[in-house]
Amino acid sequence: HLLKHPLSQAYLYLKWNQIKYLHLFFVIFSHLVYSIVYTVYALLIFSSICQPEDSDGHEDRYKFGQHVHCDLKQNPVDIWIARIAWIFLILFTVFYFVNETVKVITITKRYFFMWDSYIDMTLILSITLISVHSNPFQSKI
Repeated sequence: HLLKHPLSQAYLYLKWNQIKYLHLFFVIFSHLVYSIVYTVYALLIFSSICQPEDSDGHEDRYKFGQHVHCDLKQNPVDIWIARIAWIFLILFTVFYFVNETVKVITITKRYFFMWDSYIDMTLILSITLISVHSNPFQSKI
């Protein structure tokens, strides 16, 4: 009950007012960088490097688990950018997963009643599905 004391509350209020913009900047900036890396990786992989061939049937493109041919000799710059984005994506996802795990441990009852928790879980799952399909440093994916 020490935090309920008016002097403690005043101190915490003043400290929060000093750092809230810095906190918001880092939260928004990290999400922005994460979103940019995720978008770059997905666009490079699915629109440039692993582009569907014209001979593929329309229904074959949307089958889950369907093997997609990736041309790794097409554009080496795109491939290296995708590989670097993959590394950052894995690192950010690990930090993101740890952050969500800490939230689950600390606020277990409220966590599953917050709508943004489901968005976070879906995002972690989708990144895992598109980025952990194989080793991007192999000569053939």
